[in-house]
This record gives sequence, structure tokens and C-alpha cells, in this order.
Amino acid sequence: MWNNLLGPSNGGLVLERMKIGATATVRALVHLLSHIREGRRAEYPQDITQVGIAEVLRTRRSHVSITLSSLKKKGYVENRLGRVENERRRRKVYFLTFKGYLRAMELRDHYLRKRIGFPQNGHVKKVWIGDLNGLLGKEYSLAEVLSCVDNSGILDIGSLTGRSATSVEGEPSMEHERDRLKKDSRAAISLYLLFEA
Repeated sequence: MWNNLLGPSNGGLVLERMKIGATATVRALVHLLSHIREGRRAEYPQDITQVGIAEVLRTRRSHVSITLSSLKKKGYVENRLGRVENERRRRKVYFLTFKGYLRAMELRDHYLRKRIGFPQNGHVKKVWIGDLNGLLGKEYSLAEVLSCVDNSGILDIGSLTGRSATSVEGEPSMEHERDRLKKDSRAAISLYLLFEA
């Protein structure tokens, strides 16, 4: 879809094609990537349960269930029963496999290098997704941002900022993720050794 967001009468800015294409599958992988360090905890955060994933992805739990089943069949995700913070019963929690980790890293890198429309002062400008936290003054995970970009590639800031910023301990922000792009090869080797252990 081609978008003429601001025509000649509004300053002449024409944004190129900005199809983001972040499906629920993509967003789930990116979200679980931000929780890669959760695998060895005694209690898990709500964000890696179906309910928590549905909340971050802004979709129905039934859709998340189908998405996670598909990812599990492809070998990207595994689940186990575990204690979830502030809950009595053990629940299913979801983690990336090594194959899922590699795919999620590819997707994360791909989307951090994409531009989206950023509404500001009645105009829409193109910004890199990786630069959004600096513009917004708060830290949001990449999955949260991708969940608030509409089909035309424009960020719905109200939808994004209407919820609390990422506050899960250990969850890296997009700026953190961007800084780690150079360190990914060492991280992949370390994670491979962890999964093999």
C-alpha cells in the first residue's frame, strides 16, 4: 500500500511504501526474545504466559494460543509448567528454542532497521524504529511498538503510551537491543552452549 500521508498542501512530504508486516507470529518471537534470560528463574513473569503475551501483542488469547502452537510445531518455541509471579497455580510458560532464538534475532534486526511514520505536531515524519524510545522519552519493547503500528506503517502513539512503559526487570529496551547488534555473534555462541548444556 502506498501512502501519501502529507500531500503538497501540507509541506509536500510523501512517505514511501511502509509495509511493516509484523504478524502475531513475528511479534510473539520478538517478545519472547526480550525474555530470553527468564529460563532459569524460580518464578516466571506473567509476560511469558498466554495471557501476558496476548496483552503485549494486543490480541485475543485464543489467537495467541494458535500462534504459539504454530511456533511450537516449527520448533521455535517450547513450553513448560512453572510458577508465575503473584499466582498460586503453576501455568504454562513459553520460551524460545535455539532455532527460535536465531529466527527472533533475524526478525529483531530486520525491524530495528525499518522506518515508520511518527506523528508529531500535526505532521508525520519517518523515523527508525530503533530510535523511538529516544523520541518518546520512555522505553518500550519492540513487540509493544510493532503492536501499535497500523497497516499503513504509522505508529499509534496514543495506543502505545496509553499503557505503561516496559518495566520488567531484565527485559532489554530497543536501544539496548540496538547496542547489542555488534555483540550478537558472541551472544549466539553463549546461548548455543547454554542450550546444549
